[in-house]
Amino acid sequence: MGNPYLVLYNVLLFIGWAYCLYVTIDVVYLKGQSFIVVPKDVNTKLWKEIQIPLKWVQTAAFLEVVHSLVGLVRSPVLTTVMQVMSRNWILWGIVNLMYKVVVRSAGIPIIPLEIAQRLFGANAATFVPHLSLTTLILAWSITEVIRYSFFACKELGWIPSPLMWLRYSSFLLLYPFGVASEMSMVLLAWPALKSIRPWSLDMPNLLNFPFDYPLCCLLGVFLYLPGFPQLFMYMVSQRKKVLSGIKKSVKKQQ
Repeated sequence: MGNPYLVLYNVLLFIGWAYCLYVTIDVVYLKGQSFIVVPKDVNTKLWKEIQIPLKWVQTAAFLEVVHSLVGLVRSPVLTTVMQVMSRNWILWGIVNLMYKVVVRSAGIPIIPLEIAQRLFGANAATFVPHLSLTTLILAWSITEVIRYSFFACKELGWIPSPLMWLRYSSFLLLYPFGVASEMSMVLLAWPALKSIRPWSLDMPNLLNFPFDYPLCCLLGVFLYLPGFPQLFMYMVSQRKKVLSGIKKSVKKQQ
């Protein structure tokens, strides 16, 4: 058995994210009967139900930066910081801050509706999937249920083969899906951010320092451009390394 603290940490976060996934499925798909396009009132209900547990489990990820810094885990510090900071910026600095705009929306269609209507007809808006709060939480929760269960099993000394495959393959779909959903949150919030300018400081002020939060959000989006392929390719290299190692060990056993 590995580190008891890491076992407990990963089990608790697995439970937390599994609960977030359950709430999303219950509110959106079972009670809301929404499948392709999630109405804004369903997204609003989802936020009311999920915001507290979501904030707890997502904010707890800052401990992973500490784990990396002190050597509890072998994850690269910079990569861990980028992942944790980006997720929490989206949660606290976009969704929670601008929830009246972001949450009360059906989202952004993955294909512009004008193009979709030309391709599929006037009713295209009813079946073109939208990136919204629902897709964001689905991408996050499925990813984290897999990840934390994997790390818990790893600390316990036994990883089921299907879980190993999911850990190093599911990101191929979930990671781009999650990043697209995160960027959709920024796009939905942008008009209000630009108009209200929350957390901003104009000159003159006591600190003698101007701060424009909407500008920082734009910088954050531009950081995603080099950050996304860097993190994605890191995960691809890890996938190749781990899965090829498993294939070699199986061949030796044969």
